[in-house]
Amino acid sequence: MAVNQVSLANLMQSAEARRSQIAALCFLVWDIVITMDDEVTHIWLTPFQPLKLLYLFTRYYSASVLITLNARNLSCQEWVAFEAISAILLEIAVEIILMLRIYAMYAASRKLLRCLIPSFVAQVLIMIASLAVSLPRVMSTPLCIATTFPIEIIAYTISSIIFESFLFGLTVYKFFAARREGWGKKSLLTVLVRDSVWAFAVVLIAMISNTLFFTLAPATLAALGFPFLLAILGTLGPRLVLNVRIQHARNSVTDDESVDLSLPASIYSPVNTSDIDLPSHTDSSRRSRISRPSWLRFSS
Repeated sequence: MAVNQVSLANLMQSAEARRSQIAALCFLVWDIVITMDDEVTHIWLTPFQPLKLLYLFTRYYSASVLITLNARNLSCQEWVAFEAISAILLEIAVEIILMLRIYAMYAASRKLLRCLIPSFVAQVLIMIASLAVSLPRVMSTPLCIATTFPIEIIAYTISSIIFESFLFGLTVYKFFAARREGWGKKSLLTVLVRDSVWAFAVVLIAMISNTLFFTLAPATLAALGFPFLLAILGTLGPRLVLNVRIQHARNSVTDDESVDLSLPASIYSPVNTSDIDLPSHTDSSRRSRISRPSWLRFSS
């Protein structure tokens, strides 16, 4: 393996690792700065919702982790544990955001929820087990000298990719189902699908890259991937929330017609019921009889 007989303590103190940590922090701070106006408007000044906590956690916990990595000289054991635990917490938070978006797209389908939750729990358990087995082997010596790379860590990446692919498939399926019924060009649905596509692509590339850094790449690259993974998750999660709320605000200004979708607003407040444009009818009783397309109906 690429890290055979290499001290992670030396790698994390290398100039390359320092540059990686600084670059990742600069990238995250840049994203925070350019979205601050929208964040104040659509996050800070809005009523409390659980999704708001997920936004703040992914945004500022990732920033605090990168600041700590740059400001403190951690031992190799502290560095390995801190980055690994932070990465798994942030990935779980981002995946919860993605699941809430899909839950809203499927109009709070209970059948979908019964499928999503066990799959999510299984993935998290595999990720935790992978870290629980592999990290102690890396941290077994004071300088974290890896005589053999713990192959079990690959299970972390594989489980993540499989679950992300599952979420991506659900999103794409719903998009094409909506298009068949003539709803595929609606602005909110477009934002949901667009964000899910690039979120899947970015997470996939980040997870594969980190695995390659530790297994096949030169040893000097082994410590470079994690800071960027933290920065990516700290950017991705908030963007998934913020983009929908921005679209919600635009629709609230421009749309005249609305329909109650009965979406779970208590957990997914960004969903805007006025995003769905119904044909204009002067007869209110006729309007009330208009049926929703199947992709917006509840499933029991």
